[in-house]
Amino acid sequence: IRRISTRPGLAALPLTRLLRSAVVLHGCASDGLVSAASSLLTRAAAGSAPPLLARASLALARSTVFRQFVAGESLDDVHQTAAQLRSAGVRCIVDHSTEESEAAGARAGNLQAKLDVLRLLGRELRGACSFVPVKLTALISPALLECLAAAVEAEPRARSWGMEEAVNAAGLSPTEHAELRASIDGLRSLCFAGAEAGVGLLLDAEQTHRQPAIHLLARDLMREYNRNGRAVVHDTHQAYLRGAQSRIEDELGRAQREGYTLGVKLVRGAYRSAELARGSGHLLHATKQETDREYDGCASLLLDAALRPAGGAGAGMDRNASKDVSRDASRNGSTGVSRDVSSDASMRECTDMPRDAVLDSSLDGGASRDASTAASRDASGGSLANAPGDAFRDASQDTTRDASMEASMNVSTDGGSGASPPSTAVHSDGATSVLAQASLVLATHNRASTSAVAAALLQAGHPPDHAGVHFAQILGMADDLTLTLGLAGFNAHKLVPYGQPAQLLPWLLRRLDENRDALAASADERPLLRAELRRRVGSVFNS
Repeated sequence: IRRISTRPGLAALPLTRLLRSAVVLHGCASDGLVSAASSLLTRAAAGSAPPLLARASLALARSTVFRQFVAGESLDDVHQTAAQLRSAGVRCIVDHSTEESEAAGARAGNLQAKLDVLRLLGRELRGACSFVPVKLTALISPALLECLAAAVEAEPRARSWGMEEAVNAAGLSPTEHAELRASIDGLRSLCFAGAEAGVGLLLDAEQTHRQPAIHLLARDLMREYNRNGRAVVHDTHQAYLRGAQSRIEDELGRAQREGYTLGVKLVRGAYRSAELARGSGHLLHATKQETDREYDGCASLLLDAALRPAGGAGAGMDRNASKDVSRDASRNGSTGVSRDVSSDASMRECTDMPRDAVLDSSLDGGASRDASTAASRDASGGSLANAPGDAFRDASQDTTRDASMEASMNVSTDGGSGASPPSTAVHSDGATSVLAQASLVLATHNRASTSAVAAALLQAGHPPDHAGVHFAQILGMADDLTLTLGLAGFNAHKLVPYGQPAQLLPWLLRRLDENRDALAASADERPLLRAELRRRVGSVFNS
C-alpha cells in the first residue's frame, strides 16, 4: 500500500464546489496574485483603500475565497456544511475565529464566546464535530506568555518544570500573577466544557518567543484532562522548527512517566515570515525538503506511539519500522496521490459505496480486506483497542489480514514477555479502549505524508478509523483527499470556520499567508480537478 487515489473524493464533490475550487485554486497558485490580493484586502479592512475599490475587493473576496474556505456566517451554515461532509464520512473542526489581544475585556469576551460555541456544538453537532481550535493569545495576555516563555528558555532545567515552577521563575508582579492564574482557570473551564461536549481542543501554535509557554500550558492541561482513554487537549508541534522530533520524543517520555496521553496536532509551520523578520531564522529548517523529512519523522514517531498502549510491553520504539512513513513519503514525493481520475461513479454512488469498497479502490497495492475484517471493526463500534507489538510490521509478513486484525483486538502483552496487560478505559458510550501513548492529528495538505501514514496504519493491522489517528485539512483545500479518506473510513476532518466576513478577514488572510506553500503545491490538485470536470462533461455528452 503506497498511494491514495482520490477518485472517490473527486466524484463526491458537488459540481458547484468543483467549479469554484478549480477557479479559486488556480488563482491561489499565483504567489503574486495572492500577495496583491492580500495587500488590497488588508488595506480595505483597515479603511485605507479608496472606498469604491475597497467595496469591490471585499465583495469579490466574499463571493470567491470566503465561500471557498469558510462555511458561512452562522452556526446554521456550519450545520449545512457538516451534513454534506458527514455524508462522505468527514467530521468538522469548527472554528469561530478570535484574534490575539492585550485587552482584558476582549480576552474575557473571547473565552465566553468559545465556551458558548462548545456548548452549542455539544447540543447540536455532537458526533459531527470532533475538535475546536483555541488560539491562546486570544485568551491569555501575549505579554505574559512571552514573559513566561523567556523564563523557561533561560533555565536549562526548565524542561522538567511544572507550571508552578515556571510562574515563580517568571518574576511576575502580584497583579500579573493573578491575571495569569485567572487565564489558566479559564483554559480549564474550556477543557471541562470540551470534555462535556465530546469535543477536543486543538491549541494553536505561536511564534518561537511564545511557544515554550504554550507547550508548558498544554502539558499542564494534558496532565489533567488527557486521562482515562480520552485526549481532550492536543498541543501543536511545528516541523519547520529544528529539533521538532527530539522535542516530541521528550514529550512522549514525560507523558508515559506521568500517565497521560500526549495529544499532538502536527503541522509543518505557520510563521516563517514572522520568524525571519524577528531574526529567528536560525531556528527553522533552511529548505522545504528538510522540513518534509522532519515532519515525516515526527509522524512516524507519533503514529508508532498512537498504536502502542501506554506502559505496555511494546512501548519501546522500533526504529527500523518507524522509518517506513518517512521512506514512503520520500518515495511518493509531491505526487503521492494517483492522478487516475477516470471514475464513472456518480456522487450518490460514491457516498453510498460501502466503506471497504472505497478503501480497496483508494489504496493501491494493498491486499483486499474481506468481510470478516469489516465485521471485526463494526463489532468493536469502529474503535478497536490499540494493538501491542510492532506497529510497522510489513503486511506481507502477516499470515492473513484477519490474523493481524485479531491481534489488534487483543490486549494481551507482546511476545509473552510477562509484562502486565495494559490498562483499559470504559467510555460513556460503553466502548473500551487501551490507553495509548499518543493521539495524533495529522494536519497537512501534503499528499505524500498523508498517503504514507494511512498506509502504515493499515499495514500495522489496524482499522482505518483507529481512535488515536486523525487526518485534517482546511475546508476548500485538498477536498478530494479529505473526502476520499472519509469515504474509506479514516478519521478525516475539515477545518470549518464561520463568522462575519469582517471578523474573519484577518483569519483568512493569515491562513492564506501561512498556507502559501500548500496553495502553490495545489499543482497536484489542479490537474485532478480539470480532469474530473472533463469526465463529467464527457459523461453528459456520452449519455
